[in-house]
Amino acid sequence: MAKKTKEAAVDNIEEVEIPDGKIADYITGKWVKETEQEQVRQNFERTLVEEYEYPESDIRVDFSIKIWDGDKQKTKKAPLAVMQAGKEEPYVLILIAAPKANCTDKSGGASELEQWLVDIPTAEYGCWTNGIENIFFHKKKTKFETDVFPVNDFPRFGEDASSIYTTDRSRLRVATGNNLLYAFKRCHDYIHANQGGSKEQIFWEFLKLLFAKIEDETNAGRPRFAIRSAEERNKQKGIKMLKLELKTCLSK
Repeated sequence: MAKKTKEAAVDNIEEVEIPDGKIADYITGKWVKETEQEQVRQNFERTLVEEYEYPESDIRVDFSIKIWDGDKQKTKKAPLAVMQAGKEEPYVLILIAAPKANCTDKSGGASELEQWLVDIPTAEYGCWTNGIENIFFHKKKTKFETDVFPVNDFPRFGEDASSIYTTDRSRLRVATGNNLLYAFKRCHDYIHANQGGSKEQIFWEFLKLLFAKIEDETNAGRPRFAIRSAEERNKQKGIKMLKLELKTCLSK
């Protein structure tokens, strides 16, 4: 049975009837079926507006794109797309997956998003997300080839590519929606998968990371406990540098 409640309309607050099993889309205001995957999309829509500061007018839901399949084109829908300012051409493509999905899945995985970026000329950035895990890509084109490679983020509204390679304090932002919870879960899951141990041991390891981050962000100067590039994240040299920064923070 449908229920009545106070919900935000487009411009003001009024009493509306919420259909059973439906939620209002953050961008369009239309009723959509409430699923775990849809909840991931709604959280990311809010993130685009409140954290990345993109105008709602530049964000599209289920945006139709043309993808090459061999020598034929087929139409697919990007769950979310951010348009170039003032144009109906995608700048950022976001592939929303269900919470239990894996980035390595053949269908709906990160590799599919990479192909979208190759096939859509105007798209420069992409993000694959299942809510917990976010994987970002940047596309660079030369005269002879198109490269898609992993990065740590995509630019906020009004920023350029250089912004995603800095740890300047201007890049820090207040988490919205479920993003802080998701960040904590990512840390927990990583420690559990790579180090193991009891729940208590994992808790104390996570607490070290949390205190180090708080210590780093509350002191003046450029944050040190941060990853500037995918290379730092994945290569031993970068990992060693990050470990050193962590030890420095914890020794204070």
